[in-house]
Amino acid sequence: MNKFMTVVHDSGDGAYDVHPKDDTQVYILTQLNSGAKSGQMENWLWAPIVINSMSMSFGHADPQSKDVSFTLGHGSPIVYCVPAV
Repeated sequence: MNKFMTVVHDSGDGAYDVHPKDDTQVYILTQLNSGAKSGQMENWLWAPIVINSMSMSFGHADPQSKDVSFTLGHGSPIVYCVPAV
């Protein structure tokens, strides 16, 4: 979220941290085979992205939905394979 707006984290005990918006590289990490069983390989896509647009509903009664449009950013995407547990 701090790609587009300042984010404030409130600890609940009177202290808070302010994280100003910034333009650092954004990455996406997506599991390609979420049904992998124990002992099988999970495949993850990790890629730098550029967010072209993003929309969210902020209404109290609205479902929490988010839509993001992105393109490949600077750098190389990778597929990360790891045994499922």
